[in-house]
Amino acid sequence: MQDKTTKSSSSSRLLKAAAVFGGSGAGANTAQAEAAASDALSEGLKKLLDTATKLSGMDPGQLKGFLFARINVAKFNVDAARKGLDIRARLTADKLGGWNDPVVDIELIQNREVLEKVQSKASDNPTWLAMVHRS
Repeated sequence: MQDKTTKSSSSSRLLKAAAVFGGSGAGANTAQAEAAASDALSEGLKKLLDTATKLSGMDPGQLKGFLFARINVAKFNVDAARKGLDIRARLTADKLGGWNDPVVDIELIQNREVLEKVQSKASDNPTWLAMVHRS
């Protein structure tokens, strides 16, 4: 028969071991999410560079809009990966041979299903931007 001190000591060791084991699992999940976020960032930066290179002769105002959408897709995907979510954003240009849909710039995808369609706008003119979002 064990005395109370031995039981307490054994319980304490078991709790510490469980905490370490649980902590290592959480650490592994965090590392996996950070690796996925790093991959998403790398992919987003590559696509940003490809888009900037491909469209380098475009009017700077239009180019800014394409790059704005590309940056927001990358930011969304990094954030989703970091949170361990399986939802991703993509530019419609990625599925339409390089040109955006006239109405939808970004799609939010989960399990190959389009969950949401988004029109992205960038402008130095806040009045114009407000007007566009009202219509």
